[in-house]
Amino acid sequence: QGARGYLELHGEEQLLKYKLALENLSLDSKDLVADFGCGIGLFLKVVEGRVGGVVGLNLSLEELKRAKDLVGGSAHLVQGDIETPPFREEVFTYIFSFTVLHHFKGVPEKILSLKRFAKKGVVVSILRRTGAEREIREWIKDIKGVRVIDNRSVKDILVILPLTSPFPGG
Repeated sequence: QGARGYLELHGEEQLLKYKLALENLSLDSKDLVADFGCGIGLFLKVVEGRVGGVVGLNLSLEELKRAKDLVGGSAHLVQGDIETPPFREEVFTYIFSFTVLHHFKGVPEKILSLKRFAKKGVVVSILRRTGAEREIREWIKDIKGVRVIDNRSVKDILVILPLTSPFPGG
């Protein structure tokens, strides 16, 4: 199956999520962005020409090899755990994480742990109709400037959390 099988099954929906996220941000050639849980690197491929640099973090070495095949040398690929990312604080302009965090308990805490690596914000997609979606919707009620994109064409909701306002619990 590999990358081609994944793209055939999920590529169109993933690309729509990326488009929705990117339409709601202002990225430029000075920005360094990271995709935590980058999988086979599809988002890295989409965003690479819009920013100064892209970094993909993934636990699976096999998926990182597929990402390297897809993006070539244009992205820095790092094998590592999303729970203990091997990066300095505030090194990235934005952290992205698509369809990953709902697999963890305590999604707000996971987002809080990721925000320390970002200068401007964190963008996550959460599978709709999960406990994680309800948890996130309740948690973000008190965050100013947060945007929730709930496009029914995709299975996830997108949450864009700017770092300009204090986060509850963090």
